[in-house]
Amino acid sequence: MSTKEIPGREDEPAGRSRPLSMAPDPDGRSLLFRSIPVAVMAADASTGQVLEMNDACLDLFGTTRESVIGRTLVEAGLSFVVDLGRQGRSLKSVEATVVDSAGARVVCRLYTASVLIDGSRAVISVLLDSQMEKAVRGGRKSETQARKGQGPVAQKPLALLVTLGDAPEGSSGEMLQLLGFDLVTESTARMVLELAPLGRPAGVAVIDSPRDQSEADACLAEIVRTCPKCRAVVIADAGSGVRFPGGGAAVLYKPVSINDLADSLNSAQQN
Repeated sequence: MSTKEIPGREDEPAGRSRPLSMAPDPDGRSLLFRSIPVAVMAADASTGQVLEMNDACLDLFGTTRESVIGRTLVEAGLSFVVDLGRQGRSLKSVEATVVDSAGARVVCRLYTASVLIDGSRAVISVLLDSQMEKAVRGGRKSETQARKGQGPVAQKPLALLVTLGDAPEGSSGEMLQLLGFDLVTESTARMVLELAPLGRPAGVAVIDSPRDQSEADACLAEIVRTCPKCRAVVIADAGSGVRFPGGGAAVLYKPVSINDLADSLNSAQQN
């Protein structure tokens, strides 16, 4: 594994460490981002202009930072073609074919996320090339084989997700699964409770996109009657009027990140 020295600053006391994410290279760029061994690209969501690529992504496309930053991939003579018919199983990944500067094609697994950077919407793309994907799958298979004969695997905690109104499909559920929960999701509290496995109490309930305070309260009340020990979080639009959900539930306003959800689940009171 190659290593990169993190340059210090003359005005910092000797021996004092600073956050790795803030450590710049001589060009003022984040060493943490540059050194990630998987291709990562950030692009402006409205124009498609590339905002940043890490070293692994520059290598994958066979280009330089100077050739691509501030341009679209097409303007830089690059592209990746997404095959919407080849969906992945997690995080809504899709298959994409990268066409590099020499015209070579590399099949990748593409994962994307939308974020706000300085008030502008950007798309973060992670491209896992076929060789690395095989290595990851092989590692997972080896871990599964190693666990055989060691007894049953510990059961994940159960989360209930009620998606009301205009809740974006999949986003809250994916975050809960990434946080380590098994998930039961439906469009009403009653249906979620009916689908929850018998004898397996839910530790978490998330109410996504209630139209107003009364809908949030009614949904929470139904959940609490059946799952009195749930920790509950309401995800609402800022204009919905939801301010003080009952039962000790926490409230989050969109947009919501996985860290926001994790912090709110930890802070929510147990009913």
